[in-house]
Amino acid sequence: MYEILIVEDFSSLTQILDISLKQAGFNMHEARTADQAIASAENNNFDLILCDADIENCDPIELIGQLSQLTGKEHSSLIAFSKEKGTAKKQNALDAGADRWIEKPFDVDDLVNDVLAVIH
Repeated sequence: MYEILIVEDFSSLTQILDISLKQAGFNMHEARTADQAIASAENNNFDLILCDADIENCDPIELIGQLSQLTGKEHSSLIAFSKEKGTAKKQNALDAGADRWIEKPFDVDDLVNDVLAVIH
């Protein structure tokens, strides 16, 4: 079974993602802060990290880079998502190690399909 870490500080979205991805057969873990995300990545082997690029109280692009380095590209993938529509943040996230960028709001079914595509 695949292990996924959700890094999101908005609990309602975390719950929706958790339920939808569990129904798709994934084991879910969550982190609400950058520190929790880093600690989880250091202590677990995740197949995928879903990371909010709008997370508060940190530089989300730096967080994406740290998570990408901790997990190693050959072992894990990272999807970043954001409400920001600009291309600069998207490109910065991709340059930092994100494999995909998804704009909020997103359809949860589409996200599940993206997860399946990235993991397989």
